[in-house]
Amino acid sequence: MDVSQAHFVSALTVVFVNSKSLSSIKIDDTPVDDPSLKVLVANNSDTLKLLKMSSCPHVSPAGILCVADQCHGLRELALNCHLLSDELLLALSSEKHVHLEHLRINVISENPGQTHFHTIKRSSWEAMV
Repeated sequence: MDVSQAHFVSALTVVFVNSKSLSSIKIDDTPVDDPSLKVLVANNSDTLKLLKMSSCPHVSPAGILCVADQCHGLRELALNCHLLSDELLLALSSEKHVHLEHLRINVISENPGQTHFHTIKRSSWEAMV
């Protein structure tokens, strides 16, 4: 179907509002955004175990932290490299957040031949491990 970004996010938010026990969701390549993630978390924080959201350009690191803060049962998270930061990795590795078993990081270059991406400190990676 060809629908506008706003209509898609609105419809997805309705699904999130009416779903009270989602355990896994794959929202790759969608225009999902931070407000719709907050709705997902508000209604499914006790049950969500898997969240795949690669290529979601409207999600920020703050949106990921919202999920990490409230979905303590989350075991698998997939996201794009551009969302990673030292702050996010440290938050995901702290005991007060989720206890991930799998973190999938997709590195996708929009520029052919790009070999350098933003830097993440070694200490942040070590904390995650």
